[in-house]
Amino acid sequence: MMARTHIAMGVAVGSLGSLIFMQDDALAWWVGVLMGSIIPDIDHPQSKIGRRFPGISHLLHAIFGHRGGTHSVMFILLISLAGWIVSVPLGIGLSLGVLTHILADMVSFSKGQMFTRGGGCPLLWPFKDKRFGFIERPYR
Repeated sequence: MMARTHIAMGVAVGSLGSLIFMQDDALAWWVGVLMGSIIPDIDHPQSKIGRRFPGISHLLHAIFGHRGGTHSVMFILLISLAGWIVSVPLGIGLSLGVLTHILADMVSFSKGQMFTRGGGCPLLWPFKDKRFGFIERPYR
């Protein structure tokens, strides 16, 4: 998916969450949700965030590839913890944004990747590399 699609999904989910949870510190909430919705793609040098941070992006891409470790439950936990250290609304927003991104990628297909399901994400990384997706890919 493109960054604008991930951001739009983050805004949709973030709007609902802000009505329910984060009425006190809306700025930290929104920064978390919006950054979380694109940060998993930092492992792709051609992504919007990857182009902003090329050194980090190339390093992560070399280590994980695209849709690797930054698309896992472990990454959600690590990024949430980092956000919570700064502020609780930021941590919750980051976790929701990253979760939204990963769920969206589990529905979409990756270019050139032949999975039996949607592009999929290695949710159990670093324990298992199995990719999980929601949509069956049509056989050709």
